[in-house]
Formats: sequence, structure tokens, C-alpha cells
Amino acid sequence: DEINNLQPSVENKFGKSFKVIHTLYCTMIDGKVCNVLTDQKSTTSCNICGVNPKNINDLQYIKELQINEEYYKKKQIQEGLKSQLSITVDVVKQRYGTTNDGNTARRFFLNPEIVSNVLGINQALIERF
Repeated sequence: DEINNLQPSVENKFGKSFKVIHTLYCTMIDGKVCNVLTDQKSTTSCNICGVNPKNINDLQYIKELQINEEYYKKKQIQEGLKSQLSITVDVVKQRYGTTNDGNTARRFFLNPEIVSNVLGINQALIERF
């Protein structure tokens, strides 16, 4: 929220006024930021697969890693909503948070039958909102 509230800087030099508008971009991140973005609890674990240093060289452990079903389910829902309603849901937008906004929510709830099919939940549940 601090980024959205940044005010322009004004400097008076050499008899002229200069106004600098600050625009911040997340172009490089450190390990702590990466852990937050990937919901990783430990700074020593891999941000992609979650393997910790103890198991990184254990090839049997690595071979038996499970697929992250939650990730694929989310992607499937996002693709279904994109193809059937042309809405992009829960994607990070630089400087704006995520694509979840009022217009997205409105289009989502105006189509309860399609949404219930994509999400695999009861249509009445969606209509109650």
C-alpha cells in the first residue's frame, strides 16, 4: 500500500522546478521475498519443490516427490475461467496486487452455471452470493 501512496518529489534547482514521479517495479527479489511469494516456510528449502538441504542429495527421496495437485487444480480453474468467461483470476499484476477486482468478481457471479462447472461445486452455492 505504501507503493500506491508514493507522492512525487519536487526539487527547485537553477531557477527551475523538477517533478519526479516514482514508479516501482519488482525486478529483482531476494530469498526472503521469494519465500513469501512462494509460501515457503524455511529459507533453506527449495522454492520450487520444497526440498530441504537434508534431502536434496537423496535421489530416492527426490524420485518419490509428489506432484503438487493444488497447483495443477488452480491452473485448471484459471484456464477454465479464462477460456469460458475471458476472466483472469488470481494472477499478480505489477503495481496493482492481483487481477481479482470488482469487474472480475461481477463477471464471475453473473455466470453461476459456467462457474459451477469450472469449479466443480454446486451452482446454488454461487448464486447465494
